[in-house]
Amino acid sequence: MDGVFGTRNAKGQEPPTDDALIHAACKDVREALAQRTTDLDKSVEGLRAVEMERLDKLFFVAYQEAVREGNLGAIDRALRIMERRANYVPVEISQRLEVTGADGGPLHVETADLAELEALIAVTEEAAHGSDGQ
Repeated sequence: MDGVFGTRNAKGQEPPTDDALIHAACKDVREALAQRTTDLDKSVEGLRAVEMERLDKLFFVAYQEAVREGNLGAIDRALRIMERRANYVPVEISQRLEVTGADGGPLHVETADLAELEALIAVTEEAAHGSDGQ
């Protein structure tokens, strides 16, 4: 006999039972599937990172147009990009978050004028171009 049976027989051992063979085969299959799943998870994470970067770049363009020009189409586009991006980020919707200010008090909300918004846009442009190495 060859393989496991020949080795076991040469050592004077009984051949493995059907249950032992089935158990060993199942274990091998589980290990192979676990490895394949790990490999796929890594591939998916890489693809997700690329897609998130693309969406971020598209969002900056739409957001700038929406804020600078008040372009309703750009506002809609920015919102759709945000929705699409949210699909890639695992968020537990069933959790309810409450945002509070200092010591659990109310948040202090301030409005911004056009100059402040333009300064924020300049910062985001700088950050976007800096990440591209430009």
